[in-house]
Amino acid sequence: MPAGVGVAVIQAPLPPKPEEEVKKEEQKKQPKPSAILDRFPSLMPGIHPTKIEPNITPEGADSPLQELEKQGKTVYTTSINSPNFTSKRGSWIFRFAERNNDSGDAGPISTSADPNTSDAPLTAPSATVKVDPKYPPEVIREKVEGHVVLYAVLRKDGTIDPTSVRIIRKLDPRLDLSARDALICWKFKPSLKNGQPVEIQAEITIPFYFRDDWFKH
Repeated sequence: MPAGVGVAVIQAPLPPKPEEEVKKEEQKKQPKPSAILDRFPSLMPGIHPTKIEPNITPEGADSPLQELEKQGKTVYTTSINSPNFTSKRGSWIFRFAERNNDSGDAGPISTSADPNTSDAPLTAPSATVKVDPKYPPEVIREKVEGHVVLYAVLRKDGTIDPTSVRIIRKLDPRLDLSARDALICWKFKPSLKNGQPVEIQAEITIPFYFRDDWFKH
């Protein structure tokens, strides 16, 4: 019979790919967890924002406390539970160091346990008045979430110096302003050194995470 006349040509099936190769191809198709987390942290089950937020600072940001750490000086960290009336979850994270009033910069802080030395460690400030930042409905509808980081000076009397407040990490102009307005209204028992109130500079991480049930109304 002449070649190519009345003959069906069937291509032999390709051998199956090794299981390891298939897994690698599937992994390449999956988005990286970090990419998802950057956009919507609340979608990652089992991860609490306070575990990932405190040290997140944008490249090139004006972070005085980060500069102190680069100099080998001690910067303290504490978390304070917020009311969370408007945010689904998250404590406020305070990173702080003593402020030197002469230079405007934080001086060296020792971890010495001797309260009679000038380098005695600081105690963490504690909140006496807490104000939850507003989470505007239009921002929630746009599904904007994440955190804002502010820099501020906490005075010896436990109040925030409003002129010192500035944004270290931005999220959304409306939430940035909301975080600032709320922080200025907070009141504290000040940080102590040798039993005496001291002025501190702090970087405060403020969370904004919407709840899914807000979209059912």
